[in-house]
Amino acid sequence: MTQSNLLELAKQGNAKAIAALLNQSLQTVGITAKATVKDDCLHLLLEASKPLNRQRTVEFVCKKINNLQLKSINKVKVYGRKIGEDIAAWQQVYELIKLPALGELESDDKDKNNHHIEINNPDLRNTSNAEIEEKVEQVALQPDSQINQDFEEIYHIYVGYDIVSQGGTQKVTLRTGKTYKINITPEILDADKVMLKKCGVQGNDIVIVLHTLYDKFLNNENVIPFLINNAKFQGNSSRKRCKSAYELVKDGQYTGDLAALDLLDFIISSSDLDSKICQRYSLASQNSRLTGIEKFIEETLTASNLSEAEQELLRGTYQCVKAGEAISDFEALNQLDSIAQNSLLPLDLKQRYSVSSATSRAITVELFIVNLIQISSVLSESDKQKYLSVYIQVRDGEEVSDETTLAALDSLILNSDLHDDCKIIYKLARDRFFERDGESTEDDISESVKRVGDSVKKASKIVPTATHVAKTFGIKAGTGAAISSLSGAAATNATLAALGGGSVAAGGLGMLGGLAVATGGAALIGAAALVSIASVSQMNTEDKVNLGIAAVAGTLTSAAAVGTAWAAVGAFGVAGTGTAISTLSGAAAYSSIMAALGGVGVMTGGAALIAFGAGFAAWKFLKGHKDNSQRIFQQLEARLYTLLEKSSHPLIAIIEGYIAGKDNVFIAPNIPPDKLSNALSQYAKVGEEEKVIALIDTTIRGSAKDGIVFTDQKLMWKEMWAEPDFIKYSDIIDSKKELPKLYDENAEKLPRLFTELGKLYSEKI
Repeated sequence: MTQSNLLELAKQGNAKAIAALLNQSLQTVGITAKATVKDDCLHLLLEASKPLNRQRTVEFVCKKINNLQLKSINKVKVYGRKIGEDIAAWQQVYELIKLPALGELESDDKDKNNHHIEINNPDLRNTSNAEIEEKVEQVALQPDSQINQDFEEIYHIYVGYDIVSQGGTQKVTLRTGKTYKINITPEILDADKVMLKKCGVQGNDIVIVLHTLYDKFLNNENVIPFLINNAKFQGNSSRKRCKSAYELVKDGQYTGDLAALDLLDFIISSSDLDSKICQRYSLASQNSRLTGIEKFIEETLTASNLSEAEQELLRGTYQCVKAGEAISDFEALNQLDSIAQNSLLPLDLKQRYSVSSATSRAITVELFIVNLIQISSVLSESDKQKYLSVYIQVRDGEEVSDETTLAALDSLILNSDLHDDCKIIYKLARDRFFERDGESTEDDISESVKRVGDSVKKASKIVPTATHVAKTFGIKAGTGAAISSLSGAAATNATLAALGGGSVAAGGLGMLGGLAVATGGAALIGAAALVSIASVSQMNTEDKVNLGIAAVAGTLTSAAAVGTAWAAVGAFGVAGTGTAISTLSGAAAYSSIMAALGGVGVMTGGAALIAFGAGFAAWKFLKGHKDNSQRIFQQLEARLYTLLEKSSHPLIAIIEGYIAGKDNVFIAPNIPPDKLSNALSQYAKVGEEEKVIALIDTTIRGSAKDGIVFTDQKLMWKEMWAEPDFIKYSDIIDSKKELPKLYDENAEKLPRLFTELGKLYSEKI
């Protein structure tokens, strides 16, 4: 019985088939599933030798079951029980997400790069129950390697509104790095599938799942603009910017106005819209951001000196990162990281890319390490379990009490023939590099990683041939062949469950589904990120030119900023203290990284996942606003009227020179959204093309409802019990208007600041 037969049975509600599919993943981590169906409810009993973590287990099972799209099942009741006990330790009920049914497409185009749907689901209606149960048991007992051969190589792509409504072609880049065009017939259905014959990584068939906002039955064309028109905006240009962002998003295009896109995400996510519309919009929103990343990468590759084969390797590597899966070549990933971090990509997009890149790097490392343990001929089965248990503690950043097994694991890994990147990342995680105190620059990080690399070489009895970080890592050797030789699906399934729960291979949507932060592996992913930082910062000018990186690209993003940028917390880029992540370094930066990865959950109130598409939720957790959606809306809107990244704007340097350093002085991009929102609503009226540069909060309680706002065009202020006022900088010199005052140590500096601003803007005129 094939995997596709088993999937068809499961979709029809066959309890044994459902349990067999789940056990393919769960039994690799010591969990066994038993299933029964009563009415429209699936009852699922999960048993293990140790108590099960309720949240992580249910999240994992939910993803698996939702992906099956069970036809007759509407809800699932999950029970967790320790083997040998009679009563479940916990139970949880949840409703299944019902996605639209699959449709069929046809294509008349005979071009080899244009393909049509060819999904084969065997008709099993004439098969007896006894035969079905026998076939289910046969599939359940198949070795992982055999089952893996039936797995499909899957891609998820978003198709623009106009293409779906009128028909057309859509480009798709595969993990091979090759790009194909597929025909889209008019009015396809969301979640329709297209099969491309023999285009996969190993010459296999691939399946492309199509996603779109278009649906003539759901009336998407009108409902989202209606929400935008009825939103209670404060700013003059907010509505216009959200409308413009939506038009680009629905057509599958990139919008550079990410602040407007974040606000639009919140408007739709917090509405009462049909859940199907919200799901589809979320995919469209994520796709817009990913289109931006791909656009910058493609522009760089076009300007590079790389051969077509080398470019295809980088394109394919990005598709692996995008899918949330292992990569085939560490050097290609290092080059891709350098392209992304040295580009003019907005910080938000660099953060999204970097978290996914670090996760893919860590997944690759874990697959090698777990495989190394599992295929060892000198370890007994009980020893393998001990090694795996200790390794998981290292991977998750936990204290290891079994020092003997830890030392043995060190020896096994460091004296193996694993890629040097794997050893270095393991060693960084094992030595708990992130707990070291002190401020760290990019040079500190590179030097520290190099020292670890040297120690790995020494422990491995190999003498480094060069001090250059990239060469010390030995990244010239690709890992594609080794990955394909891993010992089956057991290691892969366990790894994806912990590190890549949102990956396509685990039934997710990869980056298209919003960046789901790992529930485990915090230390390993953090270590992978440090290696990326070192590699990017050590890349020389010749390497950059060869990759097509412009000399002026990324000049505002140093390697240190790269190291902290990838640890984004939602769409806001702030740590729990309200400090912009881009200003953190050393231990503070790593604490933010770990929190963002969900390892400790400090900043999310214990939540294991942060969906970047729902950045407002992260801000709600950070600021403690549990239900005040209007306040969150206003703070998101405030971000439309300030700088979101560190800037070289001349006003910033002037203002910092006079009044920076006080607790009540805030300079972009570090102006708290709640303070800025209050200032905008009370006295600061900002024009369509105007940006807030700095804010002085003169209130006693810190609300910023009174204060002084500096934009790139004028000065605005409100004193207690007084009416708001403003003046253009160009009018300051000749004006007789009384300007605002301060009553602290900046009292004498403020008038001098006003005079300098007046002279500067008078000279401009």
